[in-house]
Amino acid sequence: MKRKVVILLITGTLLYFFLNFQRTAVPGAIFNELQLSLGSPDARFITAIGAAFMYVYAAGQLLGGLMVDRFGGLRCILAGGLLFTVGSVLTPFTGNVWAMYLVRALTGLGASCIYLSLIQALSEACAGNFTVVLGLVICIGYAGSIVAGSPFVAAVHVLGWREALGAAGVIALATWVVFALVFRTLPPRPVAAVSLRLKGIADVFRRAQNVRLALFYCVNWGLYYTFLTVIGKKFLEDHCRMSPMGASAVITAMALLAAGNNFASGVLSRLAGNRRRPFLVGAAVLALCSNAVILCALFLGVRHWWLAVPLLVMTL
Repeated sequence: MKRKVVILLITGTLLYFFLNFQRTAVPGAIFNELQLSLGSPDARFITAIGAAFMYVYAAGQLLGGLMVDRFGGLRCILAGGLLFTVGSVLTPFTGNVWAMYLVRALTGLGASCIYLSLIQALSEACAGNFTVVLGLVICIGYAGSIVAGSPFVAAVHVLGWREALGAAGVIALATWVVFALVFRTLPPRPVAAVSLRLKGIADVFRRAQNVRLALFYCVNWGLYYTFLTVIGKKFLEDHCRMSPMGASAVITAMALLAAGNNFASGVLSRLAGNRRRPFLVGAAVLALCSNAVILCALFLGVRHWWLAVPLLVMTL
């Protein structure tokens, strides 16, 4: 039984890796290729591909949390992973932008179940060393964003974006198949009687501290996500006149630094007596200042990459 659970956790972590890969690679890493292939010269239609994934992904977190409590983490990974991998496989076969919106929404819906489900499964299987295992899982997941940078762009130049993205989708689907086959051998878990209580959510946001934390996370995560997965590479190519490989290298470095920051901030917080406020305030100030300078550079027509790159890194 322990061996089976380990296999399920490993394959679930790999699905989380591919989740981060898909979220970063489309449309950010292949922005120009999508414009040419989908016959849509207006960049707004391409950025909406990322929005179709992320809006459904974000909204699905609420439903995903309820489903995890009711059906268990492993069962939700099974269902969500199927939707996610099917959407990943279908993405390179879409022939127009409207079909791409539907496919990416399906991918985002499946992806919304994976992270919370994996956390719940880890909390049950690794209760004694949950923090350490969680840190490892998050690092592996963020490696997906790293691979979606320069390595993926290099593969696109050799194979083409459809072939490279299709190969990633097939590997993700094969990972889900292994998960499903092992999951079938486990004894069935009873369904818990859990219902959605909106009052509990309202109680959380009655505290001003929780509202401030939510606003901080929304703004900082939104900026990070937008630059990393949607417009960062395109901005560096078009505005700063960097080469595609150079711009993708910056995106890879951003993902790598983000993964390191997630690990280092926990260690530094513990060394500082578990104080978290200085880190939150520092992150908010850096993001605000860096984006203010980026906006000024846009209005003034400043196109120096050596200015833009540090500012993007500060957004992390």
